[in-house]
Amino acid sequence: MNQHLCCIVIVLAAGVTACGKDTSSRSDKADSHGPIAATATGRKPCDYVKRSDAEKAVGLALPKTMEDVTLHECHYMTTELYGSNVTIGQWDGCKTALESSRPTAIPNLGDEAYFIREHLFIRRGDRCLSVEINGPLPDAEKDDGLVRVKELALTILQRF
Repeated sequence: MNQHLCCIVIVLAAGVTACGKDTSSRSDKADSHGPIAATATGRKPCDYVKRSDAEKAVGLALPKTMEDVTLHECHYMTTELYGSNVTIGQWDGCKTALESSRPTAIPNLGDEAYFIREHLFIRRGDRCLSVEINGPLPDAEKDDGLVRVKELALTILQRF
């Protein structure tokens, strides 16, 4: 991960209070009273994204799941850490991440949307959906990476 992208991830993590933990054996309950009430519906982050949709976007089987309901993150990944990451939070956290880079505006997606390498940030009301994919097939520097992450985001937005 290059230094600029690392800064984006760190800023987003701070804004969304994000850092994934392997929760394959955890049974945390969603906190609907915290600063990020994105899961106020009682839904867990992985309820928003199907493994099969993430696998299609990345182009690989993604057998490992890491979910953190407190931090509102869902990761489907390979052992090589290729995969998909979805974070749900407040728009202010995403906006902070966007201010530290030069995002590309993506029209006709949510209330507004921006793309930075393999990250797609979508605002719907005061909520933010951050969708990221990485792997050997989606090339973040070419249109294919945007097409793949946008297709995944569109399926997630149906549940968001």
